[in-house]
Amino acid sequence: MSDHTPLENQNETKKGQNPAQNLSNHDAIAIYTVLKILLKMQKTLGLEAMLEYIAKYLEAIDKNNPQIKYAVSQATSLINIEKIYKEAVCNENQ
Repeated sequence: MSDHTPLENQNETKKGQNPAQNLSNHDAIAIYTVLKILLKMQKTLGLEAMLEYIAKYLEAIDKNNPQIKYAVSQATSLINIEKIYKEAVCNENQ
């Protein structure tokens, strides 16, 4: 298992490198499963339904786990969303 957090791993990702290759097997399985469920929900019920599901699920976690909400909010405030999007989507097409 990696000694790094996912955020630290994301910061170490080099241009053109697949960000998922820095994940531990456990993290990769958990993230992949969630993404596949969301993709299937989008294909079956549509984008709006998937977004509503995400919003409700996050609301429940925020309500029941304020420590997680705070920690993740702090961590995600450090992430450049545009950069990670471009690295994942744009580099895939090169």
